[in-house]
Amino acid sequence: MTGTAQRRFRPGIGATVATAIALAVLLALGTWQVQRLAWKESLIAARARAEAMTPARPDTARAFQAMAPYRQAVLAGRFLVGADFFLRGRVRQGVPGVQVVTPFALGGGGAVLIDRGFLPLADPSGPASAAPPPAGVVTVTVEALPVPAPSRFAPDGDPAAGLWYRVDPAAMAASVPGLDLAPGGLYGRAVDVVAPAGGGPSPGGVPGGFPGGVPVPSAPPPAFANAHLGYAVTWYGLAVGLIGVYIAFGLRRS
Repeated sequence: MTGTAQRRFRPGIGATVATAIALAVLLALGTWQVQRLAWKESLIAARARAEAMTPARPDTARAFQAMAPYRQAVLAGRFLVGADFFLRGRVRQGVPGVQVVTPFALGGGGAVLIDRGFLPLADPSGPASAAPPPAGVVTVTVEALPVPAPSRFAPDGDPAAGLWYRVDPAAMAASVPGLDLAPGGLYGRAVDVVAPAGGGPSPGGVPGGFPGGVPVPSAPPPAFANAHLGYAVTWYGLAVGLIGVYIAFGLRRS
């Protein structure tokens, strides 16, 4: 006696358990990317609002630290000549060098760290010496940037030997007697410097190329990458595909 073949769903316990675990992981990854998407969109919107604001004019370092990241500020004060920090391991247009960070004392009190720009070096491990910033009272326009978090891949600095690899306000303040850095998570990227006549070279407005000894202004930080939507779609798509494979595997002819 012959009968019509029927398809029955019998995936087995092992396949069901493995599929359930894999499905939970894929859905969790997709949900995590959705959450990351919301966080990144909020971050991008906050940066856009800060960049669109008129420049602030904080007169103290604490007022500067209270600003929103990525907003511009006009600071009046003095560079601490001779207190440069050289951040090693930098490369620009294929040329090795250092990033020059100099403390800037504000007229109302306290100091902030200002990135004056990139300085090429013939010997990346050799001594660095940059042209001094303008002397006397100057006006500096800066972009307030978040202090980068330590990277697990970056080498540890040696403040005693003058080796720095990142902006570290606490360690930098401790290395310069009397340096009063206000606590906070911001430093400034020099956009323009207005110095008195004869006040020395300015870190702003340097033409293209790498003039000897003069820091080349740092470029604005790149826009935030936002590929989280694509990642979420990928994880959820894999989850749907896994369900399809599970159903196809469980359907057997008897």
